Amino acid sequence: MPPRHLIQPSQEEWRGMLRNLLRECSYLPDPIARSTCHDQIIQRFRRYHFDPKRREENVEKLKVVGKQYGKWHADAKGEEKYLEKMMRNHKEARKSLSLLRRANEGYIKPLEKVLKNAYGRSGKKRAELVTKLLEEHSAVNSDDVNALIASADRFEKKWEVPKIITDLLKSQLSNAYAMQHGDRPMPIKRGNPPGDMKNAWERRMPIKRGSQYRRRWYHSVLEALLPPLPDADLRMLEGLMSGAVPWSPPKRRSTGQTTPSTATDNQYPKGAIIRTVLTDGPPKGETFALYRRGRPHIITRRFMCRLWKRVSCLVPRYRWDEAHNMHKFEWDTASFPPIALSAKEGSSSDIFGGIDVAPKTFKKPKEPTPYQNSLYINP
Repeated sequence: MPPRHLIQPSQEEWRGMLRNLLRECSYLPDPIARSTCHDQIIQRFRRYHFDPKRREENVEKLKVVGKQYGKWHADAKGEEKYLEKMMRNHKEARKSLSLLRRANEGYIKPLEKVLKNAYGRSGKKRAELVTKLLEEHSAVNSDDVNALIASADRFEKKWEVPKIITDLLKSQLSNAYAMQHGDRPMPIKRGNPPGDMKNAWERRMPIKRGSQYRRRWYHSVLEALLPPLPDADLRMLEGLMSGAVPWSPPKRRSTGQTTPSTATDNQYPKGAIIRTVLTDGPPKGETFALYRRGRPHIITRRFMCRLWKRVSCLVPRYRWDEAHNMHKFEWDTASFPPIALSAKEGSSSDIFGGIDVAPKTFKKPKEPTPYQNSLYINP
């Protein structure tokens, strides 16, 4: 097997990548998406920032980061693992940059993915909102939540799911739009954890096996839940849809005009064109190959309102029902309001002036002849 050539991206490449990502974030057509993506990019770059002048501190920091992901080895392959990790990070950064560029060009799926990430319907922010929901209603911190998910010994038969989770789960299971258009579909069809489980011979499963099933059930529920938004983000989303919050399409900064050089005129000589035609065939004209995965749109308010509506249908509105002593979650409907055009008084004659007042009478259908209803028999 030939040796692998691992090349670490230079500091200039990382610096240019960071600037391009932050520039594309400033062009996003949603204020929450701009701030959320900007903060996530800055945090990600600061997490993996290493100063070459401080070698010892970098090694200790690399060990801490590697232990979090379980990929650190204190042997000769440690530097190789580090280079592989940095190359994967650079590839993920290029993918994120492509996603932001396509979102700013008006592609529906990339832009909807960015909005879902910004409003906590997917990604890291969704996990943070779920943890915050458990902290507020279960009186535990994030370390206790992670320890509860990791350990299977606590999921005994008498273990009870937090009430806020069961109420939100039942409400989400009853919402067809959230189940169909969620970023991660719900892998379960019931709102209660598995109880006494039996095998193929109708015998009870071991206690350890039952606790493992309940732990997997709870982990899958937390990965698929759609938590409520904070009040500030929810007011911003509703204000953008209703028009109470002013919105204007983003404007791109103009780039410097460059004069064409004379070298580009001789870039494709006649011999190269003939050789290309002979080997690859004649060049094609304009095709739809660029739009096989969608097409760009002009970002207008009407275009954004439809995307905001899709995100709003995935956001539950939380309130406490004192009469029934339970948590209530209300979901937005996917129907769009009809467009009503106001008409001036007295303009009905101009609109309906050419229509007859007396309704037209239609001819009655002919009665069927006797031979049509009888069976014809050939004598």
